[in-house]
Amino acid sequence: MQLNPQTWNTVLDAIGIEAGQYRYIEYPYEMRYQVAPMFGLQTLLFFNPESAFVLHVDAVSGLKSQGGFNVVSTDVDFGQGAENRRTYGIFSEEDRLILSLGYRTAAYIYDDLSWVIEIGGSMLNTSLQENYIRIGERNYDLMIGVQGNNAINRPTSSLTATGIGAYAVLGLEAMFEEGGNLILSARVSRDHVRLGIDEEASFAAKLWQAGLYLTWVIPPQIGDFVRAKF
Repeated sequence: MQLNPQTWNTVLDAIGIEAGQYRYIEYPYEMRYQVAPMFGLQTLLFFNPESAFVLHVDAVSGLKSQGGFNVVSTDVDFGQGAENRRTYGIFSEEDRLILSLGYRTAAYIYDDLSWVIEIGGSMLNTSLQENYIRIGERNYDLMIGVQGNNAINRPTSSLTATGIGAYAVLGLEAMFEEGGNLILSARVSRDHVRLGIDEEASFAAKLWQAGLYLTWVIPPQIGDFVRAKF
């Protein structure tokens, strides 16, 4: 996304660069996500004790990322002289909803402990909530545009887009005598992350992502669920 001309002129003034000195922007630092908790539900359709179809619905709110960029200018008026680079931060925050459908199988280690292997496809829905740069102590919002007559507006709704990807899971499942299984698993996915609703202005990238999941599988009999012992 890009700053509108009015905001960009304000940014240049804050940096102390005149229009004739400005050259271009370069992005040497990739946006990196911070670790965030994810919550969700899953349901399983078993064909036998080892094999099942699995449907996941996972959500994360307030997922933050940050990176950096350089504003490149010259040291003297009218663009003559050596290039000068100044580094500033860029930040974003987004909400995610992930739908995954996969096939799961198990390999028993003991009667009450087994490996769990799962592969499948996923749909990642990303809603961009914030996107801004920071110059000194002030933030400049990137989610704005020129509406007309020099009026500046924000999007009327969150910028939301959906991408298709794939995932794989490896985990350990512990089975208890009276109700409930506990699964600790690691998931790796190749997701198509899309931000923005306009195809030309939106950001899109295929990224590797990883997560740790702790899942309690509720047995189908409510009586066993009530008597569950851990």
